Amino acid sequence: KKRDELRDKGLLQTIFGFLTMYGRRRVGKTTILLEFLKKHKAFFSLAGKKDDLNLEDFSRTVQEFFMVINSVFSGWEAAIFYISGKSRGEEKTVVIIDEFPFIASANPSIKSILQQTIDHVWKEKNIMLILCGSSTCFMENEVMCTVSGTMNGTQIPAKGSGTGTLDHAG
Repeated sequence: KKRDELRDKGLLQTIFGFLTMYGRRRVGKTTILLEFLKKHKAFFSLAGKKDDLNLEDFSRTVQEFFMVINSVFSGWEAAIFYISGKSRGEEKTVVIIDEFPFIASANPSIKSILQQTIDHVWKEKNIMLILCGSSTCFMENEVMCTVSGTMNGTQIPAKGSGTGTLDHAG
């Protein structure tokens, strides 16, 4: 049921979609995301290291997805900008970041980078962003508020950017 809910939350739209998925550890969130990947064109990045290693892994994942191999992006902004430029047309680009709280704690600027990108670029693109995390408190207080129009206490102008939330308790 959660897999179907994940599919239906944002893939059917042709505009930007945003989904948060959270729940305590070891309840199957990553498994659901990996099953989703088997049926849909998306790329998946699992965070959990220092910022430079997270960026290196994310760079490799993004470049493999778009079938271009370059060096590591110079920063998160460059990586997000690259996705923006490559995401064109009617085919939805699905960006999945698992354990997003690890990236955000290693580099707090990622939240504002995503917010600015959503506001000024992605709101007009056929992109779906899925942020997943086990830190329920972080996901509710720092990410979930995006669904209602704010991120990190700041109002997001792009109304309707939040497509949905999956609270996966197990």
